[in-house]
Amino acid sequence: VTGTIMLVEISLGFLMRTIPQINILSIGFGLKILVGISVLALAANGSAEAISEYVEEVMRGLLLWSDDPTGGAPNA
Repeated sequence: VTGTIMLVEISLGFLMRTIPQINILSIGFGLKILVGISVLALAANGSAEAISEYVEEVMRGLLLWSDDPTGGAPNA
């Protein structure tokens, strides 16, 4: 998120130098908020998929462990 906001800030700086008539502060504030929330939403979506896959893998492992007649004890 920080890197994305930095890229937005750099692009707004270039825009401010090329078109000084536009009030970049009023446009940039809302733009940075919009971009930041969008990146957070995309990151949350990716994290949710990764977490659900991990939980599924752990549940499979627990199911296999509970079906083990030795209870997971090493062979003697």
